[in-house]
Amino acid sequence: MIKSAKISINEDHTSAGYGFVCFEEAEPASAALEAYGQKDQECYCQPWKPRDVRDVRKLFNNLYVKNYPSSWRDDDLHNLFFPYGDIGSLIQKQHENGNFAFVCYMSQDKNDHEYGPMCAGKAIEALHGRDIEIEEDKGKKTYKLYVSQALPKPQRELARVRDTFNYKKSKKRCNLYVKGFDPRSTADDLRQLFSPFGEIESIKILPNSNFACAFICFKTPDQAQRAK
Repeated sequence: MIKSAKISINEDHTSAGYGFVCFEEAEPASAALEAYGQKDQECYCQPWKPRDVRDVRKLFNNLYVKNYPSSWRDDDLHNLFFPYGDIGSLIQKQHENGNFAFVCYMSQDKNDHEYGPMCAGKAIEALHGRDIEIEEDKGKKTYKLYVSQALPKPQRELARVRDTFNYKKSKKRCNLYVKGFDPRSTADDLRQLFSPFGEIESIKILPNSNFACAFICFKTPDQAQRAK
């Protein structure tokens, strides 16, 4: 049984060419190493080695959290983050655009400087980008959880601008220009044709007297690439 599998991606959402696979038990991991442990193979794997202690101490144990239901209280956040380690402090703050919080992992042993950063890393890997669906007055609503390193406000604003820029840049790679289809086709016809390749966010058929053309926007760049 595989506990988790993660592919590392570049900023433009293309594969970085490597990833991480975590088995539930040591025996199948050893079998995978035996099968794919030669560097001359197309698929090559090796044991993952934790960071050097000196590097771990440079890491962070304080997390910045947003994009969660505004109805959540401290207990809701605590229950979400507690499975990844002991929480030293949890502070929620209210904002007109939605609440945000700071979660700090801390070992009961004050001399253990590695515990907090390792817990924070596990929490980010497990929770960042997770969809949280809850029932509200107007029906079900989905929140995409945001979990990252807690930074000073100026650096946080800079990171927000950078994330927005990268998001807009990635969305350009989600949008396909399509032509050469039957002019009588509807948006539903195009959706049926392209939906096997991924989740479609929007379809816009452009009015043109010479030929039929449209823009089809997928949710992620890799889905658009598959359709292309």
